[in-house]
Amino acid sequence: MQTNPSSPGHRTQAPPQRAKRRFVRPVELRPDPVVRASEDGKTVFVALGGTYGTGKWMTLDASDWAEVRASHGDRWGWNLNGQRRNGRVVCGAGRLAHVARQNGERPTAVLARIIAGAKRGQVVCYRNGSGLDLRRANLAVLSQAEAARRLAALRRLSA
Repeated sequence: MQTNPSSPGHRTQAPPQRAKRRFVRPVELRPDPVVRASEDGKTVFVALGGTYGTGKWMTLDASDWAEVRASHGDRWGWNLNGQRRNGRVVCGAGRLAHVARQNGERPTAVLARIIAGAKRGQVVCYRNGSGLDLRRANLAVLSQAEAARRLAALRRLSA
């Protein structure tokens, strides 16, 4: 309701409040990961991303990389285990929650378990000790008891 501004009973409605705009950081498009093939074409080397993955390369069989890239994507990073000595190649994308069979806000999928086809209760061990070597020949699927015996034997040898 508006009246004449010069009249003594002048009333105006307040202008509508505008919502405050938050600054939204522009989204940077990540480049495709660098993938290099070996001379024989059977093995590929893929650059990892993320905080701890920069400068690291994972090694996979070419057929496994084609399958994993098509079904799960190509954004993989390096996740440190508690001791900061060992790590594993993971993807933390929520779209992989069904693969990891985890509930929660931040599920992760471990690439070695996907390639080896490990089920719940099984442990994937790296035969040469490198978590970046994900060729099938380097992955061994063990029960938890077998993995504990293997770890105990390795500790006895190193002591």
